Amino acid sequence: MKKGSRYLFLFLVFGSFLFGNISGVVFRDLPINGSVYGTYGDNNTSVEPGVQGVTVKAFDISGNEVATTTTDENGNYTLTTSAGNYRIEFSNWPSYLEESVMGAVNNSSVRFVSDGDSVDFGLHNPDDFTQQKIQQWLHQYILMVQQVEILEI
Repeated sequence: MKKGSRYLFLFLVFGSFLFGNISGVVFRDLPINGSVYGTYGDNNTSVEPGVQGVTVKAFDISGNEVATTTTDENGNYTLTTSAGNYRIEFSNWPSYLEESVMGAVNNSSVRFVSDGDSVDFGLHNPDDFTQQKIQQWLHQYILMVQQVEILEI
Protein backbone atom coordinates (compact mmCIF):
# COMPACT_ATOMS: atom_id res chain seq x y z
CA MET A 1 0.00 0.00 0.00
CA LYS A 2 1.42 3.40 -0.98
CA LYS A 3 1.97 6.07 1.66
CA GLY A 4 -0.74 8.37 0.24
CA SER A 5 -3.17 5.47 0.10
CA ARG A 6 -2.59 4.74 3.78
CA TYR A 7 -3.43 8.32 4.75
CA LEU A 8 -6.56 8.23 2.64
CA PHE A 9 -7.54 4.91 4.21
CA LEU A 10 -6.97 6.24 7.73
CA PHE A 11 -8.95 9.39 6.97
CA LEU A 12 -11.87 7.40 5.56
CA VAL A 13 -11.90 5.01 8.52
CA PHE A 14 -11.26 7.49 11.34
CA GLY A 15 -12.41 10.75 9.75
CA SER A 16 -15.92 10.35 11.07
CA PHE A 17 -14.54 10.75 14.59
CA LEU A 18 -13.12 14.15 13.68
CA PHE A 19 -16.27 15.54 12.15
CA GLY A 20 -19.83 15.55 13.35
CA ASN A 21 -23.04 16.89 11.97
CA ILE A 22 -25.45 19.11 13.82
CA SER A 23 -28.87 18.61 12.33
CA GLY A 24 -32.53 19.11 13.06
CA VAL A 25 -35.78 20.54 11.81
CA VAL A 26 -37.41 23.95 12.00
CA PHE A 27 -41.15 23.36 12.29
CA ARG A 28 -44.55 25.02 12.74
CA ASP A 29 -45.40 24.28 16.36
CA LEU A 30 -49.16 24.13 15.80
CA PRO A 31 -50.37 23.17 19.28
CA ILE A 32 -47.40 25.07 20.81
CA ASN A 33 -46.07 22.07 22.70
CA GLY A 34 -42.42 22.56 21.73
CA SER A 35 -42.17 19.27 19.87
CA VAL A 36 -42.64 17.98 16.33
CA TYR A 37 -44.17 14.87 17.93
CA GLY A 38 -47.36 14.38 19.86
CA THR A 39 -49.54 16.58 17.71
CA TYR A 40 -53.19 15.64 17.98
CA GLY A 41 -52.41 12.55 20.02
CA ASP A 42 -49.83 10.99 17.67
CA ASN A 43 -46.68 10.41 19.73
CA ASN A 44 -44.71 8.51 17.10
CA THR A 45 -44.88 10.56 13.93
CA SER A 46 -43.68 14.03 13.08
CA VAL A 47 -46.80 15.67 11.67
CA GLU A 48 -46.06 19.37 12.01
CA PRO A 49 -44.97 21.10 8.80
CA GLY A 50 -41.37 22.22 8.35
CA VAL A 51 -40.41 25.84 7.68
CA GLN A 52 -38.31 26.39 4.55
CA GLY A 53 -35.62 29.04 4.13
CA VAL A 54 -34.62 29.59 7.78
CA THR A 55 -30.92 30.43 8.16
CA VAL A 56 -28.98 28.23 10.60
CA LYS A 57 -25.44 29.16 11.64
CA ALA A 58 -22.84 27.48 13.85
CA PHE A 59 -20.22 29.45 15.79
CA ASP A 60 -17.22 27.94 17.58
CA ILE A 61 -16.21 28.80 21.16
CA SER A 62 -14.18 31.76 19.87
CA GLY A 63 -17.25 33.22 18.17
CA ASN A 64 -16.12 32.40 14.63
CA GLU A 65 -18.81 31.33 12.17
CA VAL A 66 -17.85 27.82 11.06
CA ALA A 67 -20.93 26.65 9.15
CA THR A 68 -24.13 28.04 7.69
CA THR A 69 -27.09 26.63 5.79
CA THR A 70 -30.78 27.15 5.18
CA THR A 71 -33.63 24.76 5.86
CA ASP A 72 -35.04 22.73 2.98
CA GLU A 73 -38.71 22.46 1.95
CA ASN A 74 -39.35 20.14 4.93
CA GLY A 75 -37.55 22.37 7.44
CA ASN A 76 -34.56 20.01 7.69
CA TYR A 77 -30.97 21.21 7.91
CA THR A 78 -27.49 19.79 8.50
CA LEU A 79 -24.33 21.65 9.53
CA THR A 80 -21.00 19.87 9.10
CA THR A 81 -18.70 20.64 12.02
CA SER A 82 -15.60 19.21 13.63
CA ALA A 83 -15.51 17.86 17.17
CA GLY A 84 -16.38 20.50 19.74
CA ASN A 85 -19.02 22.74 21.24
CA TYR A 86 -21.01 25.28 19.25
CA ARG A 87 -23.50 28.11 19.45
CA ILE A 88 -26.32 27.57 16.95
CA GLU A 89 -28.37 30.54 15.78
CA PHE A 90 -31.62 30.43 13.82
CA SER A 91 -32.65 33.54 11.87
CA ASN A 92 -34.49 34.81 8.81
CA TRP A 93 -37.76 32.94 9.42
CA PRO A 94 -40.98 34.36 7.92
CA SER A 95 -42.08 37.52 9.71
CA TYR A 96 -45.55 36.17 10.56
CA LEU A 97 -43.98 33.43 12.71
CA GLU A 98 -42.65 33.77 16.27
CA GLU A 99 -40.47 31.55 18.44
CA SER A 100 -42.45 28.82 20.18
CA VAL A 101 -42.97 29.64 23.83
CA MET A 102 -43.18 26.03 24.98
CA GLY A 103 -40.74 23.19 25.22
CA ALA A 104 -37.68 22.63 27.34
CA VAL A 105 -35.27 23.23 24.46
CA ASN A 106 -37.29 24.64 21.57
CA ASN A 107 -38.00 28.09 22.88
CA SER A 108 -34.87 29.99 21.84
CA SER A 109 -33.29 30.91 18.53
CA VAL A 110 -29.84 30.53 20.13
CA ARG A 111 -28.66 27.13 21.42
CA PHE A 112 -25.43 25.74 22.84
CA VAL A 113 -24.69 22.23 21.58
CA SER A 114 -21.98 19.70 20.80
CA ASP A 115 -21.20 18.19 17.41
CA GLY A 116 -23.51 15.30 16.62
CA ASP A 117 -26.47 16.85 18.45
CA SER A 118 -29.95 17.16 16.99
CA VAL A 119 -31.41 20.64 17.43
CA ASP A 120 -35.03 21.34 16.52
CA PHE A 121 -36.61 24.80 16.55
CA GLY A 122 -40.33 25.48 16.86
CA LEU A 123 -42.13 28.50 15.42
CA HIS A 124 -45.79 29.40 15.64
CA ASN A 125 -48.18 31.88 14.05
CA PRO A 126 -50.03 33.83 16.77
CA ASP A 127 -52.94 34.35 14.36
CA ASP A 128 -53.56 30.59 14.42
CA PHE A 129 -54.78 30.96 17.99
CA THR A 130 -57.27 33.82 17.73
CA GLN A 131 -60.78 33.31 19.07
CA GLN A 132 -62.13 33.14 15.52
CA LYS A 133 -59.67 30.40 14.52
CA ILE A 134 -60.40 28.41 17.66
CA GLN A 135 -64.13 28.56 16.91
CA GLN A 136 -63.47 27.38 13.34
CA TRP A 137 -61.36 24.47 14.56
CA LEU A 138 -63.96 23.55 17.17
CA HIS A 139 -66.68 23.57 14.50
CA GLN A 140 -64.56 21.34 12.23
CA TYR A 141 -63.84 18.98 15.12
CA ILE A 142 -67.55 18.67 15.98
CA LEU A 143 -68.35 17.90 12.33
CA MET A 144 -65.61 15.26 12.26
CA VAL A 145 -66.92 13.63 15.47
CA GLN A 146 -70.45 13.58 14.08
CA GLN A 147 -69.21 11.84 10.92
CA VAL A 148 -67.40 9.21 12.98
CA GLU A 149 -70.53 8.60 15.08
CA ILE A 150 -72.57 8.12 11.90
CA LEU A 151 -70.04 5.60 10.60
CA GLU A 152 -70.14 3.65 13.87
CA ILE A 153 -73.95 3.30 13.79
